[in-house]
Amino acid sequence: MVLERRYHFLCAAAAVAQLVTLVLTWPLWSSRSTPPNLSLIDWLSSVPWGWPLAALCVLTVVRPRWGGPAFVVALILACLGDQMRLQPGVLSVAVLMVAPAFGETGRSIARWHLCSLWLWAGLHKFLSRGWAAAGGGADFIVQAYGQPDWLWPAAIAVPLFEIALGASALWPRLWKFTGVGAVALHVGILVTLSPLFADWNSSVWPWNAAVAVAAPLLFLKQEEGAAFPSKAAIAAAAVLLAYPALFYAKAMDAYVSHNLYSTNIATATVCPHSEYRCSTEIFDTWDELNVPFPPEPRLFRQAFRERCNSEDELIIKGIKTWITGEPSEHRESCPG
Repeated sequence: MVLERRYHFLCAAAAVAQLVTLVLTWPLWSSRSTPPNLSLIDWLSSVPWGWPLAALCVLTVVRPRWGGPAFVVALILACLGDQMRLQPGVLSVAVLMVAPAFGETGRSIARWHLCSLWLWAGLHKFLSRGWAAAGGGADFIVQAYGQPDWLWPAAIAVPLFEIALGASALWPRLWKFTGVGAVALHVGILVTLSPLFADWNSSVWPWNAAVAVAAPLLFLKQEEGAAFPSKAAIAAAAVLLAYPALFYAKAMDAYVSHNLYSTNIATATVCPHSEYRCSTEIFDTWDELNVPFPPEPRLFRQAFRERCNSEDELIIKGIKTWITGEPSEHRESCPG
């Protein structure tokens, strides 16, 4: 069965975006000593995953139904070899590479993924203690545009638009707004992060470009009733819409839960028992990997144990949201 042209193009565009992401973050996909791979299965950390993943992106452009699933399998193995590869853009684009190639149920799953992404990206911001604070995500946006007086309008408008966009994806009659609004949102994010303004986090530029292309193809000129084409799509929708709430029970990673620029994540510092000041240096992966360190206590502890000195102490401060109370604090000394 020949894949409809528009969906072949969608999968191919996502694969190209993924390939560009791999190029921009190439050291992330190698076996490294600094910063160390934070593996769950040690032998997988020694595999140079960049080349196999890049080859599977190219295969997906030609044969989405073969290349996409193979890419996902390789990506899972790569993440087991290094949990720092659990980057939100990589995971999201992987869905867009694969799901649209597998009938209306697959395309429905891709839509529900985007619905969940937009809804929870906005909800996390509204529930964050830090989103509208000095140095928070909203402050970052207005500073990028040189308009600090826009802080509160931006702090309200950005998550409100994300939630509205996600809500519109729930009803096929509103899909025209969804398709057009998604282009506006993700082109806006891309412009904000581009060298024109913030010139920051180039690893997610291809992701935003991919969603700006994918959303019109998934939501515009679609028949009403396509939201739930099968029982599998209903089950996927329930899971995709519900699981990000597990972030507030500390049972799901922030990035996997669509927690983006919300300034509510866990943070960590290393403090030596001496006159030197505390530092976040071992958790700063921007220069070496061009991606942020996933803000998870288990990864802070693992990285600390890999690189600490005998007199060092790790201090982890927990998530900062309005529904989880005051942030917790965990201290740990360097083992041995």
